[in-house]
Amino acid sequence: MELKDLEIRALKPADRIYKKTDERGLYIEVRPGGAKLWRLKYRFAGKDKGIALGPYPEVSLAEARRKRDEARQKLRDGIDPLTERQREKLLAQFAAANTFGDIAREYIEKMVAEGRAVAMRRDNQGENSATMKMRRPHAVPLSRQVLAYLAELAALTGPHG
Repeated sequence: MELKDLEIRALKPADRIYKKTDERGLYIEVRPGGAKLWRLKYRFAGKDKGIALGPYPEVSLAEARRKRDEARQKLRDGIDPLTERQREKLLAQFAAANTFGDIAREYIEKMVAEGRAVAMRRDNQGENSATMKMRRPHAVPLSRQVLAYLAELAALTGPHG
């Protein structure tokens, strides 16, 4: 039986979590603290699964139904909505992450600023490099040529390459 917005607003918290179903796997979960959360129950590859659609009233009844329909369309296309959401989150995190070249430059600048690296100097081939003071007694030179090559390689392969 379809829920109505008035019914959802009238739901009161109880001692335990309880569910009030809408239709086609959509239900609202009412928690003891008063939070109301939209969820969708579905089966994929023979397993019962569930996905959160958002809190009520932030996600309205109409929007929850629209999200349910989108998830059911993905299921018809053979895509698990929960796995797809996790994949999208990982892709967003990866896209926001710094490249190796950015991290290397930041690290060298930090080492120079903290006095744990000698400022830039010329090596035998005329290339600029920074010498790092490592925990071991010897110093390791980092060539700008190597850093430039890695940055060029990162630019050619793109952020996901």
